[in-house]
Amino acid sequence: MDWHAELALVTGIITAVAVVPYVRDMLRGTTRPNLVTWGLWLLIQAIFISAQFSSGASWSVVLPLMEMVTVGIVFFLGLFGYGYKKYGRLDVVCLMIAIAAIALWQMTDEPMVALVLSVLADFVAVIPTFKKSYLDPKSETPSAYLLVVVASVFAAASTTIVDAANLMWPIYIGALNGTVLCLILLGRRRKRGSI
Repeated sequence: MDWHAELALVTGIITAVAVVPYVRDMLRGTTRPNLVTWGLWLLIQAIFISAQFSSGASWSVVLPLMEMVTVGIVFFLGLFGYGYKKYGRLDVVCLMIAIAAIALWQMTDEPMVALVLSVLADFVAVIPTFKKSYLDPKSETPSAYLLVVVASVFAAASTTIVDAANLMWPIYIGALNGTVLCLILLGRRRKRGSI
């Protein structure tokens, strides 16, 4: 087997394993995903995958493919009572901006524009989770985010086509999940310090 394919396989396995503690904690009632973020992530990853295939996908596409599956599991569990039920103006604004970015991509019909707008829409969609991770850090599972950071490194290394289309998502997802992880840890530290 080609080492790129082996790294892609490792990426897929780590990404699949990352959802296990998250789902476990959802079922226990300790982790509550923000459904605005997770629903948009599901849609955005489907668009990103389509755009990446349009621009020439490499093994790094395994990361968004597996994320689409794991995000779908979390989103659908969230719909059935395991999601975060506090929504405010920030959630609505982020939802509207993310939808606008998706609509812009549909109008341009350019794969690279789609990739950039998908990352922009994804970043806007995660803002409510950034806020929740810091203010309510016990509502998130840090190990899941750490595992996705590790999977992102393997995904970037697995690519056989070294270009923006194939490296953008793994680098972005690694940084994004690392940020959420840091916000969870900072939020938990803040909560311990205020007791």
